[in-house]
Amino acid sequence: MNVGKLLETIETILALDTSHNVQSLLDQLRDHLNHLSNSPQDATLQQQFHNGLIHMERALDAMQKSISPAERHRLEEINAAKFFLSPISREVRVLIQENPITPSVVARVLDQLAGERQNYINRITTLRDHLKIIGVSEEIHLDGEAEIGFFLPRTLFENSFPNLIKELSEIQRILRLYMEIATGSVEDAQVREISSSDPMFFLGVPAATAILVGRSIKWAIGIWKSVEEVRLLRTQVEAAQIMNDRDRLELVEKFDTVMKKTVDIGVKDHSADLISGSKILDIGRQKEISGPLDRILGSILARVERGMTVEIKRIDRPSDRSTDQENSDQTPSEREFSDLQNDLVFPPPAKTPILQLDSYHSPDGDQA
Repeated sequence: MNVGKLLETIETILALDTSHNVQSLLDQLRDHLNHLSNSPQDATLQQQFHNGLIHMERALDAMQKSISPAERHRLEEINAAKFFLSPISREVRVLIQENPITPSVVARVLDQLAGERQNYINRITTLRDHLKIIGVSEEIHLDGEAEIGFFLPRTLFENSFPNLIKELSEIQRILRLYMEIATGSVEDAQVREISSSDPMFFLGVPAATAILVGRSIKWAIGIWKSVEEVRLLRTQVEAAQIMNDRDRLELVEKFDTVMKKTVDIGVKDHSADLISGSKILDIGRQKEISGPLDRILGSILARVERGMTVEIKRIDRPSDRSTDQENSDQTPSEREFSDLQNDLVFPPPAKTPILQLDSYHSPDGDQA
């Protein structure tokens, strides 16, 4: 994570905490419990604590539902998960059940948690302010844009610069083809941010392109999970001692055939769905891009299997919320982005990939 993305992450979680009032509700709940500890039989104080716990539960739930999987990962990177992703209210309920007649025990734990959380918020607020003082700022986006972030694990290009260039060229091919399907034209994606370590590239593209790529990434995750289920069965058969070697080998080969068919049929079906869903391309062009699109989908699958992850983000404009419904046929809505962001949950990369990466590289001259 670079400092620009760090600043964006801090701004996001501070805004979420403020809009959902979580820290304030946690402080109120702590105060209710402290009062209850002094008068545990007071029915009014009991009701105040009960109501406060419900309010905090609702606020936490709403806040956590608005955090995408990609944002969750970044919160974990900056040690914020304990304060923003953990089920605090559920933990409080467990403590109450374990200490029904000694609310003071729960009060001490809750007081510590509220204090630690407030200290964390204070520190990242100070960090945000210091970053701005030294000139770090969030990226300024253009109207009508979205962002796509491609995370490329080093195992994908084996720390080879030429291989990294190949991966970037493949991303360019993916975006150019999807941009044409989504918008009817092709333009260069704009480089927004680059993070090092395991490289991540954030690129500015039209919103319709981001949605279309996101749908294919969601599809790839689904296919990959189906293949993994078959692979698990194959592994169990290989390890079993309930049949002779010949029968076991024959069954393993059948599993391999099933996995290959799952990929091949999935690619053909999704390719057809993308092309038929385009309201812009004419019939002739749809036929021309069918083959290149099949190769691109295979390429996406091979990379997701090896740990490539993708995130999408909609860039809001002041007029977006009021015009979403009017332009629903042309412009992806905030809800579409939100739903898709939550669907992009990636499984761990395969230790022994099934798909051959090189076989899915598009020929250098093939731009569809």
